[in-house]
Amino acid sequence: MCRRVAQRTFTDLGADGKLELYDELANVRRLAEIDEATFEVVKKILFDPDEPARGNLPVIDAFQAGVLLEVLKDLLYQAYVRRGRLQQAMMVRRYFADDGANVTPLPGARP
Repeated sequence: MCRRVAQRTFTDLGADGKLELYDELANVRRLAEIDEATFEVVKKILFDPDEPARGNLPVIDAFQAGVLLEVLKDLLYQAYVRRGRLQQAMMVRRYFADDGANVTPLPGARP
């Protein structure tokens, strides 16, 4: 399931988006202090291209599955939620900056 979500996300974001998420994976590894073996499994599942036999996907244990799920959740947050919230915040800022006459100054604030 994580692999299919990642593939669909990469299709949606394009090649540049995939590269950005690959770089973000390295940040997640550093922040979460993921060991080398688990990191390689996560990277292989999420970023290796599909092969017809699909026999090359590693068998994972419960811990690795949990790490995989958390990593994917974080990557999706970075790709969609964080970007959307920042864009929304910038739209609100732009609206108030363009419509400065409707902003009530704080008491005691200097012009």
